Amino acid sequence: MILKRMVVNDSMKRSKKTIHIKYQFIKKNFIVLFCSFVLPTLALGIILVFLSWQKTSTEIQKRTENTLSLASGYLDGLHNNNQTVGLYLENSSLILGLNRMMSFKDISYTESVILKQFSLFINSVTNSSQNIDSLYIYIPNSLNRAYTSGRQFIFLNTLSDNEWVDRLTGLEHDVAIELRRKKEYSFESPKQVLSIYNRFHMYAGGWVMNYSLSNITDYYDSLLSFQDQSIYLLDQEGNLLLQCNNGNDQVSPDTIQFLNKPGQERILLHNIPYIIKTAEYEPYQIKIITLLPQSTLYTTALENAYHMILLLCLILIIIIIIIMAYVLSLNSYHQLHQVMEWFDQAEHHQALIPPGNKDMYSQILQNIIRIFLENDYLQVQLSERKYRQKAAELQALQYQINPHFLFNTLQTIHYEILEITNGQQSKANFMIEWLSDLLRFALGSPDSKVTLQQEIDNCMKYIQIQQERYDNTFNVDWRIPPSLISLEVPRLILQPMIENSIVHGLKYKKNGKIRIQVIRKDTYVVFMIVDNGCGMAPDKLRKLKEELETMHSECISEHIGLQNCNDRLVLAYSEESRVHVWSWEGRGMGGWFRVTGL
Repeated sequence: MILKRMVVNDSMKRSKKTIHIKYQFIKKNFIVLFCSFVLPTLALGIILVFLSWQKTSTEIQKRTENTLSLASGYLDGLHNNNQTVGLYLENSSLILGLNRMMSFKDISYTESVILKQFSLFINSVTNSSQNIDSLYIYIPNSLNRAYTSGRQFIFLNTLSDNEWVDRLTGLEHDVAIELRRKKEYSFESPKQVLSIYNRFHMYAGGWVMNYSLSNITDYYDSLLSFQDQSIYLLDQEGNLLLQCNNGNDQVSPDTIQFLNKPGQERILLHNIPYIIKTAEYEPYQIKIITLLPQSTLYTTALENAYHMILLLCLILIIIIIIIMAYVLSLNSYHQLHQVMEWFDQAEHHQALIPPGNKDMYSQILQNIIRIFLENDYLQVQLSERKYRQKAAELQALQYQINPHFLFNTLQTIHYEILEITNGQQSKANFMIEWLSDLLRFALGSPDSKVTLQQEIDNCMKYIQIQQERYDNTFNVDWRIPPSLISLEVPRLILQPMIENSIVHGLKYKKNGKIRIQVIRKDTYVVFMIVDNGCGMAPDKLRKLKEELETMHSECISEHIGLQNCNDRLVLAYSEESRVHVWSWEGRGMGGWFRVTGL
């Protein structure tokens, strides 16, 4: 009995000891695992949440500031459009002309031309941007008329949208901005526009730029970076001009009152805290406000922290995979190293060391190397072909030029000068017109012929440009019988010889003279150009004659125009039409050629 009791006691002791060991083991491992993994994970999570909070706060601040900057930049675009119209309209002659056309029903032909050009400019401005709805201009007049971009001159009593006139004439400042409803026709539904009123500085009246509120709102909607973010525009009196709040209801007057309070960084609306950022747009004294719920900051920070934790887990998994891949790859290292050596030998065109075992794997590897060599050779050929093709394309692009670009550029310069001189023609305008005609004439078909009169007209424009350049230091004497002006001659056959006389003979001489003479003989016509310039030294004259006797000379000549003229005459007619020159040093130079069959 005593023995049995002792056995039971020993069994209970062993059971308690086992339970105690198990408890100690679990406790120890739990503490080790908890300290090794859970505590670092919690600490890392707290640090990541804190860092995410800091990063998110900075990111939200930058994005809201960027939203305000973009919103202000968009207003800059509207302001630039308005300034462009103002610079054009603030013209005394234009305003007086518009006043006359508004005051009289009948206008003259000159005024109709001015009105057409004016309407083209106004239409180009209104059509240049989808944001511009319309443009109104009003100058006080006896007929009570105004100008609109859609209907031009119109009586105000026939215009449904006419309350803007009272607002414009009653301006206290030069510029004002207003949100209003516009209804240009009686049968259309009113639409909201953002109207910018501008008063003329020197005259009564002004102009109104109407911008489509829906287009502006669509752009500002695209600036919203967060779902619950909103943008508001307030004028200098605190009135709401625009709101973008992702389709939420209209803001209440209390909200607008809160928004007008200066120096706020946090605001409480409907028991919801918001982060508020403001900016001022000085030209129109507009206050730009963006609101963001503070809860967005919390949710964004948690999302970023969650993503960072997932990223760390992914990095750990990648590290484990790398270790496993390294261990698994170590077994086949020597075989892969042998394969790499074979590829390296093949790439350097060295003799391949045959494998020790002629198994299927070795045969496949030999085929792969052969395919690699063939593919490498084809890749080299393809690369060379692509390089040659690209070089040819680049060379072709270098020779591409659109002559219309030159004409359009000169025409634009012409109009810019007219605008600067208030429509008055100047020497620069005439020189641009002459140069445009010269380019148009020179870029004509080289194979086509022109009349001698057309060639003379082209030469006169060239001479006029050169006379402007050299302050009219030379005169031209034309001796061409009227019976010969209808003759057909190659294009640009006289201009190079005239250019040679001006550039090489009369450039540095005062009271210079050029005589251009055409004489008909029995079976041919002689063209002669003589000047009283500085002439040419005998050795230079001899060299020039040698160059003219050789067609397509490869030497670089300072008389390239004379050389080209000589070559074209020989090709177009015969050797008898070659250019002949003579010269007396210090007294002048002359050149002539003859053409048969004219």
